Amino acid sequence: MLQPSKGIETPFLMVSREVVEANVQRWRRSLPTTELFFAVKANNDPLILHYLNSLGCCFDTASAYEMQLVAALGVTGDRMILSHPAKDAATLAAMQKYRPWAFVADKEKEIGRVRQAGVPSGDYAPAVFVRIRADSQNVNANLSEKFGCRPERAVEVLKFSRDAGFQQFGLSFHVGTQCYEASNYRRALTACRKIAADARDSGILVETIDIGGGYCDGRVAQEKNTTHDELFEQIGRDVAELGQGFRLLGEPGRYIVADAGTIIVQVLSEYSSDQTRRRIVIDEHVYGGLSGHWHDGRIFDFIPLRPAGAKPFSPFRSVCTIFGATCDSIDRFDGEGRLTKLPADLDVGDFLLIPCAGAYSNSAGSSFNGLEPAGVIMTWTEGHELRWQLSPFARKNDFLLQMLNASGLGQHALGQP
Repeated sequence: MLQPSKGIETPFLMVSREVVEANVQRWRRSLPTTELFFAVKANNDPLILHYLNSLGCCFDTASAYEMQLVAALGVTGDRMILSHPAKDAATLAAMQKYRPWAFVADKEKEIGRVRQAGVPSGDYAPAVFVRIRADSQNVNANLSEKFGCRPERAVEVLKFSRDAGFQQFGLSFHVGTQCYEASNYRRALTACRKIAADARDSGILVETIDIGGGYCDGRVAQEKNTTHDELFEQIGRDVAELGQGFRLLGEPGRYIVADAGTIIVQVLSEYSSDQTRRRIVIDEHVYGGLSGHWHDGRIFDFIPLRPAGAKPFSPFRSVCTIFGATCDSIDRFDGEGRLTKLPADLDVGDFLLIPCAGAYSNSAGSSFNGLEPAGVIMTWTEGHELRWQLSPFARKNDFLLQMLNASGLGQHALGQP
């Protein structure tokens, strides 16, 4: 068995290039007229962003840091939008430097703040996307509770933008997170068409519609008895019908990377007694890469793994509570009455795989208790060999190659059955 003392540094996030590329290609097949702007917030690791850039993707940024991050990869402003409706001072200042071709606002005050920051000026005059509230159903988080003007106010915000000196206009929306119903996008697109018609009557040409993000991951699609193929085929039909005459773009994030990622953790402690349920402590936590347990209500799956040549796990399973690595007692993964069953002989040094973890994991976590965030390793196959590349943010691991070639690890990490 490979022991932590021998230098294997977990946790780490394995991301499959093949799965990322397949998701990008599905988007392009289903939505051929809708440009893909990857939502950097979903996973901001440079290795992933570099690969998406090589596939010709554009980028949806939300801050000065995210603009700087993609610009460092050679991405120019014409392939970048700034979609956060509430920009801080650093982001307003960075607009002049990185020059995203469009930015999002949902009220006159935000347009005024951008204008006070010196935009537009000289040869930089970005498009303004006015974000509207989306009338969505069956989503995990309804983002219209925080951002978006009422559709009937959108023309007024567009008029204010025109009077502030802006000359290019668009509309945007976000249906909410983990959306598996295409009808949410259709309703929002229908609202955008009406607003565009009303704006035209006021002398304002709306040229672009940004259909946002929110597309569910494969786990939720399966739970709701649908597939990504079905979801995007329907969205594609609605976009083809309702998006005619507009430049179209979308901001997928979770959909692109979630299913491509598997977090690998190690067991730090195992204990049981007659008075307590069996307790397993792992080296990842809810303040880190597993924060989705809180902000997404995510119930994680834990798949036991030992490297090739090690003693196989016992077929017997026992109920346990899994705790995270921090000193906080609420750092645990047994919510909603779920009972986790793991091999009876799972012990310190064994590994657990956590699938569908490529989105809002390393990018949403912290270093609480001084615990370093998980590094990213990108994997792909050449012939029958599994290749890998370490992110510049990942900790060097002398035993990584042995782990990558271990029995079973490659299949799970690559998102294969």
